[in-house]
Amino acid sequence: MPHRDSLSREFLPYDFSSSSVEPSESLAYRYNNSDYEKLKREHSRLRDEHAYLQGRMCEVYRELKEIKSELNELRQDYIKLHSHNKYINHENEVLRAEINNLKSQISSQDDADVKSSESESNDNDNRPGKKRKSRDVKLINQTTILKLTKKMLEFVRDRQILHFTRFEYPSYESFINYYRLK
Repeated sequence: MPHRDSLSREFLPYDFSSSSVEPSESLAYRYNNSDYEKLKREHSRLRDEHAYLQGRMCEVYRELKEIKSELNELRQDYIKLHSHNKYINHENEVLRAEINNLKSQISSQDDADVKSSESESNDNDNRPGKKRKSRDVKLINQTTILKLTKKMLEFVRDRQILHFTRFEYPSYESFINYYRLK
């Protein structure tokens, strides 16, 4: 390291001759031989321990890197699943709205069928020997319900087949079993 000459105020190169490092043989003469051997063994042990710890640090860093990559993959999977979940929730809301719409159509059609059958039965009640056709009205209503339910299931199937095949979700049958009308 350069030092400053106080007289000339110029930087001069550092002189290493006055503070030279003594070779290891001179250490052996300075200490008795047993102390030198102890220090040498201790130095060797510390060097080996240092090498082991450096190797262990490399292993730990490699494991940490693998864990970080796994965490990153899990984070990406979570993001994908979260977006798929949002999409499915939106589709479910749309399907629930369609189901409610079809149910209201069924109930309004049932009400209309009941009113028309009541008016027909009132007209027919005045004639002798005529019976009410309330059983036929129930059959008509059940037939209408079956037709609308079939249309609704076809609608759900058409909408959901694309959805399930695109994201590899359960089959159409499991979807229908899950959303079966109560």
